[in-house]
Amino acid sequence: MMVRPSGSPSILILHFFDIFEVTLMSPSRSNRTYHAMTSQRKQRKKHQPLWTLPLFFFASYVFGELVFRIDVGIGFFGFGIWFILLFGASAALLSSAIVSLCPPKWGRVAAILLVTVSLLLFGAQAVYQGVFGRFFVFSSIGGAGQVAEFWKVTLKTIWNELFYIILYALPVIFLLSPLHRLIRFPAFYWKRPAFFGAAGIVMHLFALLCLLFGGTDIGSVHELFYEPTYVLDERVGALGMHQGFVRDIRYFVFDSGSNDLELELEGEHSEESTPSVGEGQILFNAEDPIIPGSPEDLSTQVTDPNNPETIIDRSPNVMDIDFETLIATEEDEDVRAMHEYFSTQEPTLKNEYTGRFEGYNLIHITAEGFAPYAIDPEYTPTLYKMVHEGFDFTNYYCPLWGVSTIDGEYANNVGLLPKSGTWSYRDWGRNNGNLYFCLGNQYNRLGGYRVMAFHNHTYTYYTRDVYLPLSGYKEYYGKGNGLDVVGYWPESDLEMMEKSVPMYIDEEHFVIDYMTVSGHLQYNFNGNYQAYKHKEVFADTPYSEEARAYLACNYELELAMTYLLDSLEAAGKAENTLIVLSPDHYPYGLYKSKENKDPDADYVSELLGHKVEENFELYKSVLIMYSKGMTPETVDKPCYSIDILPTVSNLMGLEYDSRLLMGRDIFSDSEPLVIFLNRSFITDKVRYNAKTKEVEFTSDDVVTEEYVDRIKKVVKNKFTISTNILDYDYYDKVFGN
Repeated sequence: MMVRPSGSPSILILHFFDIFEVTLMSPSRSNRTYHAMTSQRKQRKKHQPLWTLPLFFFASYVFGELVFRIDVGIGFFGFGIWFILLFGASAALLSSAIVSLCPPKWGRVAAILLVTVSLLLFGAQAVYQGVFGRFFVFSSIGGAGQVAEFWKVTLKTIWNELFYIILYALPVIFLLSPLHRLIRFPAFYWKRPAFFGAAGIVMHLFALLCLLFGGTDIGSVHELFYEPTYVLDERVGALGMHQGFVRDIRYFVFDSGSNDLELELEGEHSEESTPSVGEGQILFNAEDPIIPGSPEDLSTQVTDPNNPETIIDRSPNVMDIDFETLIATEEDEDVRAMHEYFSTQEPTLKNEYTGRFEGYNLIHITAEGFAPYAIDPEYTPTLYKMVHEGFDFTNYYCPLWGVSTIDGEYANNVGLLPKSGTWSYRDWGRNNGNLYFCLGNQYNRLGGYRVMAFHNHTYTYYTRDVYLPLSGYKEYYGKGNGLDVVGYWPESDLEMMEKSVPMYIDEEHFVIDYMTVSGHLQYNFNGNYQAYKHKEVFADTPYSEEARAYLACNYELELAMTYLLDSLEAAGKAENTLIVLSPDHYPYGLYKSKENKDPDADYVSELLGHKVEENFELYKSVLIMYSKGMTPETVDKPCYSIDILPTVSNLMGLEYDSRLLMGRDIFSDSEPLVIFLNRSFITDKVRYNAKTKEVEFTSDDVVTEEYVDRIKKVVKNKFTISTNILDYDYYDKVFGN
C-alpha cells in the first residue's frame, strides 16, 4: 500500500479525483467500496491545509477583478494590478476569518454569500456601465426604480454581458458543485478566525503603505484612495472595483470626509513651505495680501478701442458681501475657511459683453447626448445656422461627470463641479438648499419674468420635480405632470416644443429651461422610436446602423429648434430672445458601448472621420448662444459646461458674484481653465493629461513646472470647494435670512 504524505500538495490532487469518483459511484454498485472511499476522503479532508480557504477567496476576488477589467475596457496591465493583488489578499484573509467563525456546514453557506455579493457587484456595475457609461455609486441604489425605466436597454445589455456574468459566477458555481470539497471549512476554534483576521489587517496595512510608493501628488494612487472628491470610475482603475466601491460607501456613510479644512498656498511655493495635504483640504493661504485684480486694485472704466466714444465698465463682477463680518462671526471653522477662501479669490471683470442681452427673454436647453457631429448644413440647417450665426465656441468641452445626465444638467445650471459619490442636484433638493445663482432664482429676484421648466420624459426622473422648483422653476411640467406627450421611447423633443411654447410665447418676458430626451440611447432603429421615425432621412449616409440611428434621433432636436425659432419669429420675439443650448454629456452610447451590437465598435470615431483622442477630444462639444440678428462671432477660448452660468449671467446683465462660482465668464479676460473628471485640464497655455502625467504646450509662452503645479492645486480646490458648497449649503449662509 502506498502511503500518501499528510499535508502534501499531492493530497489535493488525489482528493480532486476522489470527488468525481465518489460522486459518480452509486452505493448500489459497491457499498463497501463507496463507504471506504468516503471515509478515506473524510480522513484526508481533516488533514487538508487551512490555506485552501483564503486561497479560494483570493483566487475568486482577483479572478473577478481581472475579468471585470477586460469586460469594461480598463487596461489589464498597470500599477493598479498590484493593488488588486494586495487588497485582494487582505480581503481573502478577512473573508476567511468571517467564514471560520461559522460551523463547517454554515461556513460553506457564508462563503457562498460572500462570493455572491462579489458576483452581484461585478455584474451590476458592468451592466450599468454598459447602459449609462459610468459605474453606479452607492447613493444611486435608492434610484434603482428609475433606472428600471430603461428596461429594454438593460435587458439587451444583460444579454450582451451574459458570457462575462457566467465568468463572474464561476466561484459560486465552484462552491455549489462537488469541487467545494477541495476547500477546508474547519470547525470553529477561536485561534483560526483570530489568525486570519490579524493577518488580513496586517496585509491591509501593508497595502496602505505601498500606496506611498507612487507618491502623494495630485492624481496619485495615494490621493485616489484618500481624497473623497474623486469619483468611483477613477478609483476602479487604480484600486479595483472592490476597494473602489468600499471607499465610495465609506465616503457616503461619513458624508464625504470634506471637513477639517486646512488652507494652503494656491500659487508658487517651495517644498519647505508646503504643509501636508489631507482629505478635503483647500490649497490656499488666507493670510496672503489682496491679489492684484481684486476690487481694491481695479480701474473700473476703460475706453472701447473699437469705439472711442464708448466707455466699458471694468469693475469686478462681485456682490456686496461682507466677508470680514462673516469670518468674524462664523463659529464653524470649516465654513469660516470657505469665507476666507472666497474673500481672496480673484473675480472676473465686467467687459464689453456685459449686459449685451439685458432685457431679452432667455431659453436654456440641455440637449440629451448632443454632439457637434450631429450638426450638418444639409441635414440640420437650423442647428447649423444657430452655431454659425451666433457665438461659435470652437474650443468648448462637455466633460462626463459621475452620474451622466443629472450631473451634466447640474454643471450647466448650477456652475459647480458635481460632488463625487452622489446625485448632487438631488441632494440640493433633499436638503431644500439655496441654489442662489441658478438662472430661475436670479430672474425670480429680478421680477417681471415668467419662469418655467419642461422635460419630455417622466417628470420625477432623477427627482427633477424637487430640484427644478428649487432652482427657481416653480412652474415645472414633465410627462405625467401637465406635459401630455406620447409615450414612445424616447419621447419627442418636437412634441415637447409644440405643447410648451404656446404656454409662454405671448408673455412679455419669459425665462425657460428645457431638458430634452430624443437623443438618448439606444442608437438603433428597433429600440429608439425617434431614430426609427427619421430612418429614411439618413438612409444614404455612409455610416453604420448605430451612427445613422444617432443622427436620426437627433434630427428630432433639429425639428424642435426649427419649430421654436419659427414660433419666436411669428410672435415677434426672435430678435429679443437669447437661446442657449448645450449637451449634458457626449453620446457615450456610441463609444465602445455594450448596448451596441459590437462592444468594441467606436462610432464616435466613425462620425468624426478619424480615431478620437479619448482624454480630451472625446469631450469636445458644442455650445450654442444665438439670437436672431446678432453679429456672429467665433470664440476660440477654451471653455466648458461649468462656464455657462457665469457667462449667461454676464451677458444678461444679472448681478452675480464671480468668486462664488467654479466656472468663469468666457468673455472675460480671466485665465481660461477647463477641468475634466480625472483632473486633467486645459488652459490657454497647456493641456495636462492626468492619466499619463503628460503636459502638452499649446502656446509660445514659457511655462514652468511651478505653473502646472499651481493649476493642479486650483483644480483640486475647485472640486473640494464645490463639494463643500453643497455639503454646507454655503449660499444660504451668505445670502440666507
